[in-house]
Amino acid sequence: MKKGPSPERTTIIGKGTVLAGSFRLEYDLWVHGVVEGSQVIAGGLLFVGSEGRVVAPRIEVGAARIAGRVEGLLTAREDVHLEAGAHFRGWLLTPHLFVADGATLEADQRYSPGVPA
Repeated sequence: MKKGPSPERTTIIGKGTVLAGSFRLEYDLWVHGVVEGSQVIAGGLLFVGSEGRVVAPRIEVGAARIAGRVEGLLTAREDVHLEAGAHFRGWLLTPHLFVADGATLEADQRYSPGVPA
């Protein structure tokens, strides 16, 4: 997993920022604020910080590392990590799911080994 965002390939939503709409990014998305919309698509890593929140009926990412809150249908081509304090609610499709002690998972499906790469 990445140590920090690459400035050339990462969109960072800072604490106190609220964005609403439809989002499609080629690379990584780091959320420390709030992102709400009809879709959130990131070709790379979706990182949601402890105070971050992502809410969308369609969330598609390369991989996800969640310490904050995520609600919606999350599809990840690679790993999904729910860190201590994370809260996920919705439908989850991923080949590998890692849930730390202290994370909350309210999902209709935990993982799907057949998720296409």
